[in-house]
Amino acid sequence: MGSHKVQQLPRTGYKELRLCNRSYWVRPYSVAWTKWEEQLGHEVRLEANQGYGWVVLCNKPTTKLRLTDVGIYATLEKTMEQGDPDREFTNRFQAIRRTFIMRNGLTPEEAEALIAKNYERTSSRLSQFLNQRDGE
Repeated sequence: MGSHKVQQLPRTGYKELRLCNRSYWVRPYSVAWTKWEEQLGHEVRLEANQGYGWVVLCNKPTTKLRLTDVGIYATLEKTMEQGDPDREFTNRFQAIRRTFIMRNGLTPEEAEALIAKNYERTSSRLSQFLNQRDGE
């Protein structure tokens, strides 16, 4: 199971699309991801949390979309192979951070361990927040 966010208002890097008879703003890679999930036979649907749990707005919201609708002109396979450009941006920051940590006398292994430790701590706080919010 996975998810990508759609927005109701314009955002930088997002494309406007009609999904479920409504206008949404979506990252191009999110459309590629949903097409990939469809190809793998996974269920794709648009959901919203309206304060009392998740509600399905519609099933198969991207079936009629093409990658070219969001400005992707590579094949789906090539797009997925290249990965999410936003994630690459994060990885660049991690590489910069690793360099600064290593300048403080740590070995590459120690730097990786420190980054992983901090990443896990941040991730677990987010998980705690989401679990509390969802009442689990």
